[in-house]
Amino acid sequence: MLLFNLILTILFHSYLALYPISIECFIILFSILWCLFFNLKNHLLRSYSKAEMILLFLSYLLIRLIYLFSDNMIDDDFYRYLWDGKMINENFTPYVEPPIFYFNGDQKISEKWDIILSNINHPHLPTIYLPVAQMLFFLSVYFFDNNIYGLKFILFTIEFILFIFLFIKSTSKNSETRTAYRNQYKNIWREGLFWLVLSPIFVFHFSHEIHIDILGILFLVLAYSLLIEIFFSLDETSSSIVKYIYVTVFSLLYVLSIFTKPFGLIIFPFIFIIFKIKKVAISFIVSFTISFVILFYPMIESKSNLTSVNDFYSNFEYNSSLFSILNLILKREIAEFIHIFIFAILYFIIFLKWNNKIRINKKSFKIGNSIFVLIPFSTIFAYLLLFGPIANPWYLCWVIPFLGMEKYKSINIVNKYTHKKNKSLSWIEVWLITIMLAYITPVYLQNTSSYFLNLFIEEKDAYSHNLYLQIIQFFPVYIYIFFSKINFSIIKSKSIPIRSNLINQDK
Repeated sequence: MLLFNLILTILFHSYLALYPISIECFIILFSILWCLFFNLKNHLLRSYSKAEMILLFLSYLLIRLIYLFSDNMIDDDFYRYLWDGKMINENFTPYVEPPIFYFNGDQKISEKWDIILSNINHPHLPTIYLPVAQMLFFLSVYFFDNNIYGLKFILFTIEFILFIFLFIKSTSKNSETRTAYRNQYKNIWREGLFWLVLSPIFVFHFSHEIHIDILGILFLVLAYSLLIEIFFSLDETSSSIVKYIYVTVFSLLYVLSIFTKPFGLIIFPFIFIIFKIKKVAISFIVSFTISFVILFYPMIESKSNLTSVNDFYSNFEYNSSLFSILNLILKREIAEFIHIFIFAILYFIIFLKWNNKIRINKKSFKIGNSIFVLIPFSTIFAYLLLFGPIANPWYLCWVIPFLGMEKYKSINIVNKYTHKKNKSLSWIEVWLITIMLAYITPVYLQNTSSYFLNLFIEEKDAYSHNLYLQIIQFFPVYIYIFFSKINFSIIKSKSIPIRSNLINQDK
């Protein structure tokens, strides 16, 4: 049954990769792929045998190789990637002159690059991409010129590194001394591994489409994994040099993620508290600041005032829920203030709850480094997108490697689990399914029937969404949020206190 489901998954992905499809077909294909995905994921989480892992590995390679040579992309961001890479290769900075500057014909542009230039979206704005992303664009153009398959190959290699990392973390043998800790450590990455390999949303955005977010995700996953190792490995007996090396490597990975896309910044206060507990907070601040300044220097040198970023996020709106309602009845400035205020309150509550768990666990256990309370990056970032003006589907993919942390909450070296695993879908997983409806906009409607157009599309602009489709996308998400909070309140009083069994008792 597993093999049959995998074959069907590969066949449907092959069709999606090789043939231009209408929106109707897009919805049908994704509905089937989601059903196959949850069937496969639930089976693999139960059994997880060596033979099945080999099948998973081969399926990953086959699906990605099929998409590697697909050229019917929906999004056009890759044109900007290639143009920025060309500017850097010719010793120009992409932060000053917008692409529209080259439209007047005064600049000599070859025909092959003129095609790239004419397809860039928002050509009146200089680039909004940060220096680490620009380095990737530079390498792509340096080695492959304006070939999109070269860019896809680089991004495929990055995703493959992420896959191998999660695969190793999910299948590594148990440690003799920390069996319970290692079991949980594998579980928190295992969920994300299955989503990365088989979930339609991740496969579509980082194999079918071309998005540089995969590089930032890789750096953030590596940094997060190292943070857990630091928590359990460093203690008062560790030498200062060892502490400094660990913290410096973490800071570099973390800053590399931020300067690909700055989403990782939202967990900075959580990271600072962890390093404060480990008594290396000052080392972290110093190494983080140095890394930050070095990577920010190209933008300072080019005298970029980040007006492009400000213009883009101040005027653009795409696939928003709460913000779109606020923006409809209020001025945009007021809507922005309200959504930031609501998110700030939620962020503060989540941080206080997390910090309270840290303090309780420190008091409950006399042994050192007992419990690592996982940072709720997925929840915080998903709330940021849910309430904000821009919720691109590939942005939400940042949460996928961390989905297992929503189920387990913490890693405990003296118990198997500190929280019972939640087997039901979270509201974030529900949104990962429904957010694909964001593609039903005029700009993406190729080969779509006139009946479907008349039924769902209100062509205000290229990126406008139909009200009914927005309700279909967001209503299940808000319902899940509402009932999950009620359910948590009901079962909270029934939760079993954390046991203080020794590791040997768990074996």
